[in-house]
Amino acid sequence: EDYIFVASESGSVCHIHYPEMAIEGVYPFVNSVGYTVSAIHPLSENMFWAILNTEGKSEVISVVIWDGKVSIVGRRDLPGSNLQNLLKYGDAYLSLDSSTGSLVLLSGLDDASSTSAVRGKVIGKDIGNQRFLKGLSVVNNIAFIGASSLDAASASQTEVVFVDLFSGKMLGSAPVYTSGKLNSVSATHMNPKSCYEDIAINSDLLIPLAQKGGEDKPYQMMFGTHVDVEPIVRALEQIKADVGDEFGPYTEWEIEGQQTNAFNNMKWYENNAVTKPGVLAIVAIFSSLRSDMVFKFPWWEKYFEPVMRPILDQIFDPILGKGGVYSRFLRAQFAIIQPGTTNINEHWDSPWYSTMGHRVHIPITWNEGVRFDIGSKNLTVQLGVGDIFEVDNSVSHSVVNGGTTDRIHLVLDILDEAVDNYYMLAEGQICDMQDTCDAPAQ
Repeated sequence: EDYIFVASESGSVCHIHYPEMAIEGVYPFVNSVGYTVSAIHPLSENMFWAILNTEGKSEVISVVIWDGKVSIVGRRDLPGSNLQNLLKYGDAYLSLDSSTGSLVLLSGLDDASSTSAVRGKVIGKDIGNQRFLKGLSVVNNIAFIGASSLDAASASQTEVVFVDLFSGKMLGSAPVYTSGKLNSVSATHMNPKSCYEDIAINSDLLIPLAQKGGEDKPYQMMFGTHVDVEPIVRALEQIKADVGDEFGPYTEWEIEGQQTNAFNNMKWYENNAVTKPGVLAIVAIFSSLRSDMVFKFPWWEKYFEPVMRPILDQIFDPILGKGGVYSRFLRAQFAIIQPGTTNINEHWDSPWYSTMGHRVHIPITWNEGVRFDIGSKNLTVQLGVGDIFEVDNSVSHSVVNGGTTDRIHLVLDILDEAVDNYYMLAEGQICDMQDTCDAPAQ
């Protein structure tokens, strides 16, 4: 708690007392020519680990400072040849292998009696795109990693990338403009030990409605949550089979198909023609423009509710309590962007929608050509089928499907407070959502 270690690449350590910042001593602990110290990890006020790199090899040493002397009390080989950072993650440790652009999970490092090589497992590949990786912090199972150009002059290529530690997938990135290589990534506002320990905060809908539009947090991953969407895919296939293709291969998504689902909100179609030309939807739950009436459409009960309940319970029960989400829906709809022909233009959502609820996306189908950009900071959301994220839809956002397959998302609007009642629509009704359309309240 009271000491700071500063290690130089040349193999000396500076021992500093905090908060006076008085130097206790400067000690050489690596004498071998060709070694560089790439990371240190404190274990106690007099002991730390150091990662040493030399050509084609990485090692970890245990260093003790006692009575003005430095001793190496342990030395083990590490997997990889240019490891950077050492961060405790559960019972294991994370490091960055800059030689392969990988995030590596190290196990068995705590076994002080062992002299064998530390075991390593790659959990994120090619995240650096042949760039120099250094700087690591972990918040709720998301790793934030510094990735710099190998050319120090190419500052524009420096980024912080976000990697899901469960799937190993890169979720997104943000540019960092520096005059050289990025050296450290931390979250000290959350935990002063964020450079060498993972951080856990409550998994929640983390964009308070009062803070929407601030640009500081335009999207938020639902940390550690991933769902199986195959039951939803089968429900969509069943709808397609039941509705047929009288109006083309996307009949169930077209106006004519949605009219069999009682949805006839022509104002919605007019708005879409401007901001989302060609984007089609299947509606399960939807509100009036001013969000003062919320309707459940026939396909919600017939096709979606039975298969979606286990998925929604998994996502929202830990946040809203058991079954709490079902009284807070403002919207549940599926949006489809066909490849190469339709996109969502840059836009901001209506204040009635964007300030009333939390906008949550779940990709049902996805391809590598999809680009989802949000906010003024050029953030690109990169994710896969079954990942879950909340967006601040009051800031600018756009989507391009540059792939060869459909992009389908389940889009949810969730209120902080319960809806007074829902209006239940039946097959055969046609509702423009300007009044209750003679639908019974539930």
